[in-house]
Amino acid sequence: MVFHTGDESYKCKKCGKCFAYRCRLREHVRISHTDDRPHKCTECGKCFAYPCRLREHVRISHTDDRPHKCTECGKCFAERRVLREHIRGIHTHNGPHKCMESGKCFAFRSHLHCHMLIHNKV
Repeated sequence: MVFHTGDESYKCKKCGKCFAYRCRLREHVRISHTDDRPHKCTECGKCFAYPCRLREHVRISHTDDRPHKCTECGKCFAERRVLREHIRGIHTHNGPHKCMESGKCFAFRSHLHCHMLIHNKV
């Protein structure tokens, strides 16, 4: 196991990034500095550098798999990140955009704008 000791002896000639292992440098060069994307989606043709990214793409884009469920409203999402954004934007009323009439706060200005429609203030 290698820890960050500062002894990273494999340096990328294109960007200067250093790696402890030669195989990590080769992978970095292939992914970051070439168009090598060997993993192709059979549904839409989109290509990926890593097989795990292709699997994620297929699950999110070409299936109905939505394993991340909001405990507040029951809406389901394909990605945990999108669920977190949903909760922050919809269910957390402590954002920086405050309605002067009702006092409710919103994470996004667009949500405040939609809320203001109930007050007929837009």
